[in-house]
Amino acid sequence: MFVLSISDTDDKGVKYEKIGHFVAGMIFAIGWWIFIDCVQALPTDDTFGIPFKYQLPMYFSLLTIFLLNSFPWSYLNSPIDPVAGQKARLIFFIAMFTAFACLIAQIWILSDIYSNENKTNHSWPGVAMILVVLFNIISAII
Repeated sequence: MFVLSISDTDDKGVKYEKIGHFVAGMIFAIGWWIFIDCVQALPTDDTFGIPFKYQLPMYFSLLTIFLLNSFPWSYLNSPIDPVAGQKARLIFFIAMFTAFACLIAQIWILSDIYSNENKTNHSWPGVAMILVVLFNIISAII
């Protein structure tokens, strides 16, 4: 895995980490904007909405962002400090496990709740929540 360090610049002096932070922030914002659009487009009566328990994978995917930003990525292949490397790889494993567990849970919610045979619910909330989780994962990795 290739990770840019803070001192990496191109010929024109552009710092890559600033561009990466901007792109990651935009992807994160687009994901939550999609969810806000989904909630706004739902009917206003009390019989339909997105229960909190269906939103939990989205919130747990935020944990992935915090875990993956809690250590320098250079520690993953650190020959200088093997203990720090082991800790970083453990945190990376937990973060990726959490990320893919959230994605699988959100796909399960879409297929079980929002894609039923009766078609009493719209499928857009399930799709929007999958996109939020996916965009959170992508923004955490950038």
